[in-house]
Amino acid sequence: MSAFFKKKSPPNAGGLLARFMVVVCSLTLVLPASIFTARTAGAQNIGPDGNAPFSLKTVQLIDPPGLVGFLNVTNPADQTQVNAAKAAAIALGKALLWDMQVGSDGKTACASCHFRAGTDARSKGTLNPGVNGAFNVVSRDTRAVVGPTGELTGFEFPFHQRNNPELLASKVIQDYDDAVGAQGIRLNQFVDIVPGQAEETFTPIPDSIFNDGAGNNVRQVTRRNTPTYINAALFFTSFHDGRANNVFNGANNWGPADDNAVVFAVGGLGNLVSEKPRIRFAALASQALAPPLTDMEMSYRGRTWPKIGKKMLSLKPLAKQKVHEQDSVFGPPNTIYGAPRYNPTLPLGLGIVDTATGKGLTATYADLIKAAFHPRYWDETLLTAAQHLEFVDPSNPNLGLKIVNETDSPFDPNNTNHFTLMEANFSLFFGWAVQLYEMVLISDNSKFDRFQEGKTDLASQFTDEEKQGLEVFALMGCGACHSGPEFTGHSQKAIQSVNPLTQNPFGAIGVEFQPKFGNSFVDEGIYNIGVRPTGDDVGRAGFTLTFDSQRKPALRDRTFPISFTLLAQLGAKVPAYLREFVPPLPATPKGVKRSEMVQGAFKVPSLRNVDLTGPYFHNGSVGTLTQMIDFYTRGGNFPKANAKNLHPAIVQLFQLQDQEGLHRAMVSFLRTLTDERVQNEQAPFDHPELFVP
Repeated sequence: MSAFFKKKSPPNAGGLLARFMVVVCSLTLVLPASIFTARTAGAQNIGPDGNAPFSLKTVQLIDPPGLVGFLNVTNPADQTQVNAAKAAAIALGKALLWDMQVGSDGKTACASCHFRAGTDARSKGTLNPGVNGAFNVVSRDTRAVVGPTGELTGFEFPFHQRNNPELLASKVIQDYDDAVGAQGIRLNQFVDIVPGQAEETFTPIPDSIFNDGAGNNVRQVTRRNTPTYINAALFFTSFHDGRANNVFNGANNWGPADDNAVVFAVGGLGNLVSEKPRIRFAALASQALAPPLTDMEMSYRGRTWPKIGKKMLSLKPLAKQKVHEQDSVFGPPNTIYGAPRYNPTLPLGLGIVDTATGKGLTATYADLIKAAFHPRYWDETLLTAAQHLEFVDPSNPNLGLKIVNETDSPFDPNNTNHFTLMEANFSLFFGWAVQLYEMVLISDNSKFDRFQEGKTDLASQFTDEEKQGLEVFALMGCGACHSGPEFTGHSQKAIQSVNPLTQNPFGAIGVEFQPKFGNSFVDEGIYNIGVRPTGDDVGRAGFTLTFDSQRKPALRDRTFPISFTLLAQLGAKVPAYLREFVPPLPATPKGVKRSEMVQGAFKVPSLRNVDLTGPYFHNGSVGTLTQMIDFYTRGGNFPKANAKNLHPAIVQLFQLQDQEGLHRAMVSFLRTLTDERVQNEQAPFDHPELFVP
């Protein structure tokens, strides 16, 4: 392994070329006369009819209703108490997201796949073989298949190529179904944790795909590209397919679909009880709980959250990593970085960096949990009689935990199948802490934001080419999907609409009209745009995983669609505990010919910092911003094969064909969405040292 050192992208490096630090020479071309009228209007007046989005600073983040009930406050109306608890939770979340000890191998952090502008910047060992199970991408340098351990140079992109990239009728000369994903962990079977040790015990599982050809497992790679966690707090759901539910259940990412998802607390009678939290506007908390248990990302197969809790609570936070003494969260209270915009009174800077050793924190994970969360979720001294938690069936930990009285089975601190209340609830703390930390990571100080705020300094002014690019963006209808200051139609603001935060959103399900197939229901902001054939990856049309924790035999192996549309169409067939959270279908439009359009659909990403987050699309198949614009110019890759599910906005953009100057202008505009604090890893985007495999 080698330490990850901070690097700045070359000023003109875009997308994957920035990722691979490849310098490409190009001819200087004379811009053709614009087909658009040049504009010189001021802030919030750029583009046709002055319809450019406002600054992101105008968007208010939503605190999950009910969050305060989990925080360590005696008076929920006392904002000072609330802020102190949130500050501790944010510190806990930042530590857990960057701590390499969370992974089963003691080397893989959540941030291992999110260390550059919130994405995975590795170029070696990042290919997944795709739906056909075979590696197909060929290196331009060696003319050999790149395979599971090979390195991409940037010249292999895009994976779908045509003689003329702007014309749909042009001959296809290359088509790979491989994906550029996130490099995870080697495939192994979890055996147990060793308290006080980051590395867990395991038995090997032979991997027929991710191996070195000599029978040795190598790190696996996910089938989908890594989405950035920066600005992720603006989205209604999380992951490319939105399977990280907007409703947090405290135990996993499936929200209300898992009726047996529980946490534990000290009840009013002084005994342990199970509770079913179902808190809205908490997709980030839901998302945070998936990768640490996924055997392709961070976990040996079969690990559970109570085991993670028992391990992490025995370890020094960030013990293997240097933490800068001026870290914006862990360092001393400061006025240099200030508090996050969404809560200007939040007291960040806890002064917990271990400056004596130079590594880790002086506060323990237990210290941070106690400071952040209500004692009823961790303080066993509140019990009138001693109790602890054990697996219902140690041979099948997925069946969950049971409450045990000391008189029936004494707690054994050396038994790794016996859990304290704090260990048992570690998923609850992990999810909330990561969500609150990621709510700080909002990049709202790009050149675009400053210009739309009317800033007059030279660094905030658009060039003529950038203005032209914004006009092209608006006139070509890009803002129909990449809408609002968030530059996505799947934002909390767009989906929740005017509904009260405690009610199901009106804007979750929409209606789109296809000239050939008529009106269809869609999950708003989640669309099929023809990157790959629909059958390669059904995306939003997928289902929840089997809930092994279902204790009622009649409910075992019960799965549900993750799509709002598909759930709503099931109507009364959906159990009441889930139906309560299913958004309503819009009034059925006259002449509906088809019922839904969610197969192969993926969430519309934000375009903020897009210059730093290549490769693009859910499978990472496009390497540069120019290649991405070519994709939209020709009307996608598979419009005929995907016709029944293709979003109607995916059509050939004839006005952009053979208009290199307009393409260049769009790239220039997209680069104005970069927040330099993200590019330079400045607060709040600073972070501890990270060793990247």
